[in-house]
Amino acid sequence: MVLSVEADIEFDFRMVDSLLALERNLQAEEFKAMSDLVEFRHLKYIVAVAEAATITRAAERLFLAQPSLSKQVKDFEDELGFPIFIRTRQGVRITPPGQMIVAYAQEALYKRTKIIAMARAVHRGEVPPSDSAFPPSSIQICFSSFATPMPSCSRIA
Repeated sequence: MVLSVEADIEFDFRMVDSLLALERNLQAEEFKAMSDLVEFRHLKYIVAVAEAATITRAAERLFLAQPSLSKQVKDFEDELGFPIFIRTRQGVRITPPGQMIVAYAQEALYKRTKIIAMARAVHRGEVPPSDSAFPPSSIQICFSSFATPMPSCSRIA
């Protein structure tokens, strides 16, 4: 649809639709790329380093060799295309985009723990699978929230 507006400027909404579709495709590709490279172990490592404020202490907590943890965190940062931590002699500081990744990691690990606990409770018969307090749609919402934070998951906690 082409629309004429003031000053004889034509505005082609097909172009806008095309640009919006392109943006959605790029976001989908970006998400796919992100989801392909993120594993729960990466999230555990990032949270441990952030909490310990040094890679050495985080490695001790995770029962890993410090060089191995350091390399895995660095490889993950390289895949992301930006640093999560600034390394200093005193330890690490979280970068602004790193704060977002750390918050995401904490949330994803928390939700993973909750969904596993709930699934075990259903398996043991402690919670009926059709319990109205936990409809199947909320499981889907929780899993999709690993990619997009969704407040509706809070009712499950």
